[in-house]
Amino acid sequence: DDRHGLVWRFLHGFGYFFNRDRSIEEEIESDYATAGPRSTEFHVRVGPDTMEVFVLDGRQYRSDQACGDVTLSLEAPCGEWDDPDRTKLGAQQQAWLGAGLAGSTARWKVLANQTVMTDFTLGDAVLNHDQWDGYPRARAELLDAITAAAAQDVVVLTGDIHIAAVGRIGD
Repeated sequence: DDRHGLVWRFLHGFGYFFNRDRSIEEEIESDYATAGPRSTEFHVRVGPDTMEVFVLDGRQYRSDQACGDVTLSLEAPCGEWDDPDRTKLGAQQQAWLGAGLAGSTARWKVLANQTVMTDFTLGDAVLNHDQWDGYPRARAELLDAITAAAAQDVVVLTGDIHIAAVGRIGD
């Protein structure tokens, strides 16, 4: 389907950069076909130890956006914004990702997701509650999972806002 086609085209370009001397088709392994009909999270490995891409679903399992779906507000967020029970990935997907990162032997671990993960707050203002800024505890849990897995060289790719940017997440 279309999701798989997009990931495949991405991997052809990105994987070629790392494996110029080999055919990328020989290097790709995926659990996409066994992920289930409604499942959108899956992982793809390029080469035995080059890159593992974890494709996340930050929409299907998340808690509803806080503060009435406000965007581009310079006001401080409402009280529900920082509720510890709110989730972006859901418990099952979070556990799947943590286990995948902990077990990965790939040089590069890539997290592909729909919304901006880096901090785009302005002072106390959350500009977009749909992004990870609207789920601060969930983002902290994800960063803790990366730390707990002792995962190095983790890269996050996002396709939500129509600009190009590079940022650092965490310390």
